[in-house]
Amino acid sequence: MTPGAGFTGYDLWREILESGCELLIRVGGNVRLLDAAGFVRQRGELVLLWPDAACPKRQPPLVLRIVRLTTGRTPMLLVTSVLDRRLLSDREALAIYRRRWGVEVFLRTFKQTFERGELCSRAPANAEWELAWSLVALWGVQLLGASELIAAGFDPAGLSTAAALRALRAALAAVMPVPVGGLLTSLARPADDGYRRRSKASRDYPRKRRSRPPTVPRLHALKHHHITRLKAIPL
Repeated sequence: MTPGAGFTGYDLWREILESGCELLIRVGGNVRLLDAAGFVRQRGELVLLWPDAACPKRQPPLVLRIVRLTTGRTPMLLVTSVLDRRLLSDREALAIYRRRWGVEVFLRTFKQTFERGELCSRAPANAEWELAWSLVALWGVQLLGASELIAAGFDPAGLSTAAALRALRAALAAVMPVPVGGLLTSLARPADDGYRRRSKASRDYPRKRRSRPPTVPRLHALKHHHITRLKAIPL
């Protein structure tokens, strides 16, 4: 299963499906979906992703199931290649999609907290190795910090990566004394303080533009050339 948003496109989705994986992706108004009602023998609200450029080339349509949901006041539309609700219910699809938030938090940690928003290598091959080993290093820090939190009786989900990095750097820096109690003792303390930061809207520094959430795509009716090709394709 590949949850995600922004990874749209017929070629990419087809490559994912042909690799043996399933997909679950949020779609917006920039994705053109065709109403498959009456042409696909399957329960549920189904659509086709079938660009006009793919149809004349005899490339098959991608049959997808719609999952409609609302978070707060924002309507959302997910599509999945798992057509049978018994294999993937709407509730399960939503739970999987929400897990992508953890991926985004990790990316923010990697780029900002771990200061890898820009790589130092100039050659592409070196940059690839730098990126790979930077990920290994960050995972190592988080694993070490989480294991020490567990040993100290704390929830590892409360790990503060920034505090773990500070403890590790303090122990490694030759010009600084080793933390009292040693590195492992320090790593058992870098938990999230639980403080909820207030809104920064009152600050008068230049504000970032807030992008609007993607709109829900409109389902398009099949055209004559779509129907002609569908009659020759068993779906």
